[in-house]
Amino acid sequence: MEPTSTVQPSVRWSALLGVVVLLAFVAAFWYYGHYYVQEGGSEVSLLLDETNPDFSDGKELFSEGKYAEARARFEAALPDVRQYGGESRIRFAIALSMWNEGDLLGSIEVFKSVAANDTYSSITRAHAARSLGELSVNPDPAVRAAIFSAEPYASFLTESPGVSARRIYEYASALYPTALSELRVAAWHANVLEVGVRSNEEKEESRLIVEEKLMSAERDMARITPGTFEAMTIPTILRTRAIVLGRMANAGYGSFDDADTAFKVALDSASGNTLDDARARYWYSVFLANSDMVDQAIAMLTQVIADTTAENILANLVNPRYSTDGEAEALRQMASDPAVAAFLTEHGWISADF
Repeated sequence: MEPTSTVQPSVRWSALLGVVVLLAFVAAFWYYGHYYVQEGGSEVSLLLDETNPDFSDGKELFSEGKYAEARARFEAALPDVRQYGGESRIRFAIALSMWNEGDLLGSIEVFKSVAANDTYSSITRAHAARSLGELSVNPDPAVRAAIFSAEPYASFLTESPGVSARRIYEYASALYPTALSELRVAAWHANVLEVGVRSNEEKEESRLIVEEKLMSAERDMARITPGTFEAMTIPTILRTRAIVLGRMANAGYGSFDDADTAFKVALDSASGNTLDDARARYWYSVFLANSDMVDQAIAMLTQVIADTTAENILANLVNPRYSTDGEAEALRQMASDPAVAAFLTEHGWISADF
């Protein structure tokens, strides 16, 4: 005779259902914490604004360019974190403040720790890793050594700063495909197509990657909530998108009108911010010069050169050691103007560069 169970079937099914519901809740919480929580600048940033005055004050100070004061407020905000994901969001903001203060080595240490912490949101980790990619093209050997001193970054290092940075952006996108990381990868491949030194098979591979990354970036942009910390990156996102479309147009894979419109949108988004405006105008001038519109390009670039508040930004952009081939060619064409030639000479160009 089979043993008789004292547990009714309805009770067993209820218990099983309870376990399933509990597992579903745990899975949903994990997904929410690692993917849905938009630490880069949506849900968590808004909650921090509402519940943590120090963070809100720090964000305002950061937008005003008062980075040391912003960092102090962000650091004061850490002990009062009340919601999931807030700590990593604040630590990322601290690293950004340090970077803008000029403490590059300190910011690298914090960015690395945020990117490596697998209990943090994938989005915030991806932003931290992408920031390391942007810092990696800095010509200071100490900065590059700090970034590439250990894995996973040591395996990304090559003789080409551009390739090394692209590998970090790819790593960041593997953590989470944020718009800016995706567009940085796309910009590298678009530059390869613009220069035109690869085989047809390699060109087709790069073209497909660019198309994929552009679509991915569009999807991620829809995630960003206006008024949040991450929304401050929108001018950079739009500028990088315009650079990609410009390079693709010059390579014969897109239209001049689409790229021209993208640069105008980028300029509109940079309105009111001198440095973002200078960056957008610089890259717009590069696009125009490579589109055989040198006179218009010179007019735009000389306007930026005349604005002394943007000199440091422009000096970094024209650095001959880090200019792409397409960028350098555009600058050579614009150097027919004495003011452009003088600026390039003042900021590191020698006769062999012209």
